[in-house]
Amino acid sequence: MDEANLIIKNIILIFCIVTFCSCAKLEAQKQIGNIENSSAKLTADKSLLIKNLKKNLSKASGIVGDFTDVNIIKIEEKYYLVFKGPTYKSTFAVSAKKDASNVTLLYVETTVTCTTSDCASEQNGCCPDGYACSPCANKGKCTKTVTDDSLLD
Repeated sequence: MDEANLIIKNIILIFCIVTFCSCAKLEAQKQIGNIENSSAKLTADKSLLIKNLKKNLSKASGIVGDFTDVNIIKIEEKYYLVFKGPTYKSTFAVSAKKDASNVTLLYVETTVTCTTSDCASEQNGCCPDGYACSPCANKGKCTKTVTDDSLLD
């Protein structure tokens, strides 16, 4: 009987851990747009996104990015939320998910960004790539910032 209780407790513990991790992951994503006529459309407030990233990136990594624009771009079948300014580019991974009415919604991973001034003009340099940032083609510096809280709220 003790072995059966231990197995049940372990199953409950694993279930709780999986549930917690799943919920934490959902909170780290923010809906920012959708796909309309095969194109990504940013529906989130641009000025608010820029303001929040400037404030939070500076606190988290010391990078003072004077971002002036933000857009969703598609590179090699993947979507990215890209902030640009005169010096820096900061890029977030975006995932696409269909809702109940078959509309493709776009969600940004808000706790990880890749930022560069060295290869800000490169389209696919210094972009989130799994758990790392893609390298700059010119071998320039690319800074990965990871936080517990959203960089965009």
